[in-house]
Parts: sequence; structure tokens; C-alpha cells
Amino acid sequence: MAHTWKLGALAILGSLALAGCDPFPSYGPETEAPSPTVSETTEAPETTKPWVQPNPQIELDPPVALVVGPASPIELPQLPLKKIRTGGGQASIQAFADDVAAGNVEEIVRKCWTRSPEDLRTLYGSPTHRGVVLEALSKTGEGAQMGMFWEGTYIRVLFYWEEVNSRYACPVMEFTPAEAKWRMTRILAIRDGKPVREGDGVNYTLICGTNNDNCGLLWDPHNAEPQVVEGRKPQISSATAEHWDRLRALRDADITVELMINGEYRVRAIDGSTDALAYFTGPETNGTWGLPYTLGEIM
Repeated sequence: MAHTWKLGALAILGSLALAGCDPFPSYGPETEAPSPTVSETTEAPETTKPWVQPNPQIELDPPVALVVGPASPIELPQLPLKKIRTGGGQASIQAFADDVAAGNVEEIVRKCWTRSPEDLRTLYGSPTHRGVVLEALSKTGEGAQMGMFWEGTYIRVLFYWEEVNSRYACPVMEFTPAEAKWRMTRILAIRDGKPVREGDGVNYTLICGTNNDNCGLLWDPHNAEPQVVEGRKPQISSATAEHWDRLRALRDADITVELMINGEYRVRAIDGSTDALAYFTGPETNGTWGLPYTLGEIM
């Protein structure tokens, strides 16, 4: 029996624990870290950019429910890493599960190119994380409004119908800072006429439409309870060249991702390099549609 898929960002966080990598270089036993070369009489040149004051729009936004951290694998006792038969018999799910069992991380990264490569390597590079994913996929899959899910002992693994019906299914992942950067990279590449893959932005929705999808009808990030308004055009439809330049600056900044109480995500810089803000849909913003992490506004 089909279920209404109540994903919610908080549910995904609990289902697919997501973590980051060490940003600092390490040095082997035969190599020493380089020493500073600044002389005693000369001050080091100033290399930091001027700090930009935060965008005042932040004070007008709905409150933040959660700050999303970097991807983190599930760390539990090691479960078997062997080929399984997925419950349900979907060839696309089985193909993904086979790579998980074999530890074919780079193959997963190559085939799941719509997801953050950094997050995929972090998650599926972990044997314990792969183990709990395989344990879940060995159960019987259940159909829902937006796709299918496999409920394991430790996590729930989710796939949208577009993935289930493809040749290789990639699961839903949290909107981490790395995923946000990858989304912005894909969007900007399309705008520059050089998409990261042929068909990107056509086969996959990355920006809120006007009247042809629920994102366009419902988009209203600054209202805690968005209402359907026929004919409404989302703010992104009137974005100027300056707006896109601001998105580019945000993509290149050190960012944070904040889930607001209305189910939408705000991306902003935490390094003070830009005051740009970008707003994205959640996996079921307002509980009505399955267009996750779609850009609706740049400010």
C-alpha cells in the first residue's frame, strides 16, 4: 500500500547521517611542514578580504530550526559487506547495492554525478556506513507518494521515482554545505552554457519554474506558511546578472546551510566575503512536492 512520504529534512538527517573531511594537510615521516619565511623586521602581507556586513534580510527570515553540518557516515559495529538481493527486485536499486557491497566508491561517484562527490566519498568510503545501507536494502522496499524507501534497523534509505525508474538509482542525501556548493556549481555551469553533464537542468530541476511546477506556485521563503497562488512567478525568474554574480561569490565562499522552520534552506557565507543569500526548497517544503534543493531566490 502506498504511503504519503513525510520526509522532512530532520527525518533525513536521522535516516542518512551525513560528515566532513580534515581540511588541514598532513605530512609524512620523511617530510616536514614548511616553516614561515617572514623576516623579523617585515610584517606579513594582509591577505584576508575585507569583512562584509551580513545581509539585513537574515533578520526578516523565519527562524533557523537546524544548521546542517558536513556529511558523516553511520558509525556502528561492522555489518556484513556482501552482495545482497534487494527487497523489491528493482534493477536500478540492485545496481546501486552491488557497487555498495563491492566498495566501488568511484563508480558510485561517477554514476551519482548529481550528488556531491565529496559527500559520496565520505559516506560510501566508510565500510560501516555501507554495511547499514546494505542491511536496509535487504529489507522489502515500500512505495510512497514521491518514491520508495527501505526501512533498515539503523537507517531509512530513500529513492525518488525518477531514480527508481532509471538504470542506476541514487539515494536521497542531506543538503550539506558540500551538496549546496555542488548545486550552485551545476546551476552556474548551466548559466555559462557549459553544464557539468549533457542534459543537466533539463532532466533535473535545479531552479524554481513559473507555472509548470509546484515550486513555482508555492515559493515563498520568507513566510512560515506558504500559500498556493496561481500565476505567481518565483523571485528567481527576475534575477539579474548581478544576482548571478552574487551566487558565484557565494559558491566560492566558506558557507553554512541553515534549515528554516518553514522547511526551506538558506545558504550564506560565514567567512565574511559576501553578503549574498541563496534560498533552496527542502525535500517536501510545505509537505506538497518532491523537488528537493531547488534554487528559488538569490538576495
